[in-house]
Amino acid sequence: RIDLAKMCRLLRDSDKESYIALRKEYPNSSLLWPQVEKLIYANGTALTEEFSGVKHHGLPVYWANYTPRVEKTQVAYYPTNHPPWTTHQYVADSVLYTLLRTLKTGMGCEGSTIQREIVA
Repeated sequence: RIDLAKMCRLLRDSDKESYIALRKEYPNSSLLWPQVEKLIYANGTALTEEFSGVKHHGLPVYWANYTPRVEKTQVAYYPTNHPPWTTHQYVADSVLYTLLRTLKTGMGCEGSTIQREIVA
């Protein structure tokens, strides 16, 4: 089971040194899912209205406080409900990892050459 909310809390609240280092390097940034009400322009100015399109007045827009900075490339309302593609990729990678791990265990491939082929 993938728990994105738990992953977000872990990044935000964990006392482990690796997470502390990430928070120090990217202060005030979301590293998984930017929960923002408004998008921003490249210079950091917030859009003053809800915007569903790709380029506002011909200028690229981004999710505020999100690392890495990702330009909005698809039409979607409500940025809090539609994360950037990198968030979708995190979830897809997690699901794939879980499926491969389940297959490896179910097939009894622990330590075999088949395991290496699945992981590769």
